Amino acid sequence: FEIVFRNPSYNDVKGDSGIIYDYSNNHIHFIDIDPYTGFVYATIGDGTVGRFVRSKHHGDPGTWETLETGTDAHYTSITFTPDFLFLGQDTNKQYKKMICWDKTKNYVSYNEPFWTTNMMDDPTQPPASYYDKGNWFWSYFFPKRNLLIAQYLPYGMETLANGQKQTPRLYATNDMGINWHRAITFPPVPHTEQPQSGFWGPKLASNIGPNGWIYAMRGTVSQEIHRGFRFRLKADSSGLGKHWESMK
Repeated sequence: FEIVFRNPSYNDVKGDSGIIYDYSNNHIHFIDIDPYTGFVYATIGDGTVGRFVRSKHHGDPGTWETLETGTDAHYTSITFTPDFLFLGQDTNKQYKKMICWDKTKNYVSYNEPFWTTNMMDDPTQPPASYYDKGNWFWSYFFPKRNLLIAQYLPYGMETLANGQKQTPRLYATNDMGINWHRAITFPPVPHTEQPQSGFWGPKLASNIGPNGWIYAMRGTVSQEIHRGFRFRLKADSSGLGKHWESMK
């Protein structure tokens, strides 16, 4: 193993506005290779400021460039499509964003079109700040169906303003984010005797493979895993991914 990129670990860096950024709590959120370009991308978050980096040369030392740094750069998962990157965000920030990054411009596309869970559930509503507590845990793109699916994982079980619970759920789009829908709401997660917020909240971790199977485990951070299950996308003519086989 060799170190190919090192993020600053000090906390006295002043930005253009004179703000002292804190890098001391930064850690890697995600790293992967863009299958369309071969470039390596990594997201670094937490602390005061996040960082989004890329290497066009197999991740070799000295080839990493910073694409974005700042309070809005706390990205988590990356979904690769031919023209765009879809970036989930750690949601301790004001808005719980899923944004679209234009790979040719190296910047957020269309004057920052971003989507939050309340907009996805009700497209007529504007984004609501601090609406959910959680983050975009993973995402996956099926090129043959032009279908992108992303999991939102809440930290707690507080009731939202619309009366809904912050349950783990999947959102899907088949038109590059113009329209989203909630594809599935996962089963309720067991409660814990600890306060039901932050890192003590109910958890559900899952991931998806190219064959459409989704594997999930549910439980709490402070207790053992309670249940594991899997389910699979059904092929439907619309390609929207709204129909799912029963969970087994």
